[in-house]
Amino acid sequence: MSSKKFFCLLVVLLISIQFALAGNLIIYKGTGPENICPSSTDLFTDVIENNGDDPIEISISNSGTASVFATTVPQGWILNPGETKNIYTYITPSSYADIGQYNLNIIANSESLTHTIDVMDCFEYSLNALTPEKNICPCESESFDFKLDNNGQYVETYSLSVEGTYPGVLTLSENIVSLMPGESKTFHVYIESDCSSLGNYEFTIVATPVTGGLVRSASSKLIIGACYDFRLDTEKNSVSFCEHSQETIGLTIFNEGSTSNTFDFNLDGPAWANLEKNTLEVGPGNSKSVNLILSPDYGVKGNFEIELGVSPDKGNIQAFNVFNVNIKKCHAVSIDIEKNSDTMCNSLENNYVVNVINNGEYSKEYYLELDSPDWVSIDKRSLSLGVGEEEQVILNVNPSYDVVPATYFIKLSALAKDSSQVADFDKIDITTVTREECYKVLLGIEDNSVGVYYDSSATVPIIIENIGSDTTSYEISLTGSASEFVYLNPAIVTLDSSKSELVYLYVAPTGDVIPGNYEILISARLEDSTILTSEKVYIKVKEGTEKPVKEKGVSIFDRFLGFFKELIENFRKDEVSKEINETFDDIEEEPEVIGDLISVGNDIEFEIGEEAHTLKYESKESDGVLILISSDPIYVALVEGEVKEIDMDGDEIADIKVIFNGFIDDKADISYEILVDELKSVEESPEEVPEESPEEDIPEEDAPEENLEKESFISSFISAVKNILVKLINDVRTYRTQLIVIIVALILILLSIRTNFLKKIKDFFEEEIEEEPLIIEEEKPKEEKPKEEKLKEEKPKLEKKEKKIEKEIEKEIEDDEDFIIEFDDEDKEK
Repeated sequence: MSSKKFFCLLVVLLISIQFALAGNLIIYKGTGPENICPSSTDLFTDVIENNGDDPIEISISNSGTASVFATTVPQGWILNPGETKNIYTYITPSSYADIGQYNLNIIANSESLTHTIDVMDCFEYSLNALTPEKNICPCESESFDFKLDNNGQYVETYSLSVEGTYPGVLTLSENIVSLMPGESKTFHVYIESDCSSLGNYEFTIVATPVTGGLVRSASSKLIIGACYDFRLDTEKNSVSFCEHSQETIGLTIFNEGSTSNTFDFNLDGPAWANLEKNTLEVGPGNSKSVNLILSPDYGVKGNFEIELGVSPDKGNIQAFNVFNVNIKKCHAVSIDIEKNSDTMCNSLENNYVVNVINNGEYSKEYYLELDSPDWVSIDKRSLSLGVGEEEQVILNVNPSYDVVPATYFIKLSALAKDSSQVADFDKIDITTVTREECYKVLLGIEDNSVGVYYDSSATVPIIIENIGSDTTSYEISLTGSASEFVYLNPAIVTLDSSKSELVYLYVAPTGDVIPGNYEILISARLEDSTILTSEKVYIKVKEGTEKPVKEKGVSIFDRFLGFFKELIENFRKDEVSKEINETFDDIEEEPEVIGDLISVGNDIEFEIGEEAHTLKYESKESDGVLILISSDPIYVALVEGEVKEIDMDGDEIADIKVIFNGFIDDKADISYEILVDELKSVEESPEEVPEESPEEDIPEEDAPEENLEKESFISSFISAVKNILVKLINDVRTYRTQLIVIIVALILILLSIRTNFLKKIKDFFEEEIEEEPLIIEEEKPKEEKPKEEKLKEEKPKLEKKEKKIEKEIEKEIEDDEDFIIEFDDEDKEK
């Protein structure tokens, strides 16, 4: 039997058994509810019978729209022949189940039956608005009534809430309401509207049952009308008029509301702005007016803003307005002195121009009042000026010689003679100083010792600084033993206060000047007056001529030739260098600059050598600072950014450099630097010009050789070789390009020697040199000689030339023979 036939037979057999079994099972529809409430439970009872001969295994299942809330038990068992069994189906719709009809199918194996179930609305209720609409005024309160009815079969509790947009505050009389079946209740909604919103507003009351699932709502409308509306009208918003006059602006209130109202005015402005009334009562549809009065007095000038606010008693709507008021200074005078401050010398006279202008709109006469010392005066005491007219007054300042130096305040006032009494004033601060301080000058010479060879020249820079208070012309003069060969230009220097100029002292001793020590006195004075200050310069005229300075970039070969010369010199100078290094081993190559921020009265301590000093911030000036350096008191005045060098011990060599960097807040930024120029000059040249006796002979540059203590030859030799090797390595690095060129040239020379090329070039140039004099003599004969003498002179040259030609021929023959011999040797080898 094939597999397909077997499968078909098996299917037929199973179907037959199924029909046989089905025929033995009967299900009977029992009793149950037709209507049911949500959240309640009810029962269906059905019967199953086995009328067959064999036991049947029963399996129960549910289907249909009510199966989601239906449960049948038991769901499976074995039913014997002739036996019956009750099955129970429980129905419990949820509280959210929709109201309507549902079907439930109960299936036992292949048999089934159907139940129809109606889910009823057992929580029926209603919510209604008893006052659907109301009209109110702004800022008023009102209430709305709502009714809630329980039409269901159970006791229910409802939660109440409000939704929607509404102005003001809305309050429910109750938030929770519980009702028995068939019971109803009325509750209220209270509304207090705000004072600024007008229009129609709708709000909704929502009821949500605790047990039931149906949410209901009811709405009402709130209409807020313009019960207190009003309008403010102004006659004008901008005015312009003169001082000491009056201007009136009319204001009108229109009551556009439905009720009578009272309006209060609030004015924010200067004291000369006032209202006739501060309160107006206006009936509905009517209007009333009030005046704003402006009355500024003399001296009031400029633009002003005056704010007006209107507030009603009923309602919260307010009105605002801004008035722009321009008050012109129609009665005005201005006085202006050309300077605010000045510094002048006693016994001198200055005139200052004072401008007096009538800035008003009326012609006036003015008094001029002067508040000043008795050495100040004006050329006019009263003025008469038209509108916009201007006149000048001369302020004369002439302090006498004995006026105490100080700052004096001068005040000049102009006062109108009429009732307006308008006035103005200006002032100038005059600082007087003595004549000595007025023209004070400072000569600054960096180095007052100069060494120069006779028949040569040198220049010395000199700084001329006006530390006085007035612009001054200084006459510079020279006196002293060196005045015959020392020059200074320009001879007259004009400087403003606190300004400086650099001039040069030119030293040029001629050949007839005797070598030795000279001095020159440089003096600065006022024209046709005594000397203000002077400085000396010591000059040493040396014998011989000035040694040429060795140029940079000397070749390595010249340096190598100086090897032994430097070696010998190092033996002599090594001990001198050792003594100098021991003397200055604590001195740094670059001096340290020390700075600090200090207040007035504070100081900085420092040392020069073993001597202690202080640098004190004495006082703050208008454009700088005054510093006191002690122990020997020295006052130094500095402006911002200025640098000064100070001689502390009177040896005419600067010991300290002081820098004023400016002000930071109330403190001065002051730096100082201990100078080492003197020490460096000693190291470079032992020359020294004694201060007490400048005409003594200056010691020679090199110390006597017998005064030097000799070191051992080996240590000096090693030190010298070390220095020269360092120099040699540095020169190789510096002149490496030149060395490469020299090496290449040497290689080419060696190659030319080995190839006889150099010899041929040499012979060629010798021949050219010999022939050249003949050509020159023929072109430029000095004298005509007899023919026989010329032949005698030319004969040796011709014989020498013939011999040279014979040697060249013999050499060529020898070269040819060598070539032939070499060629024959090669043939033999082959």
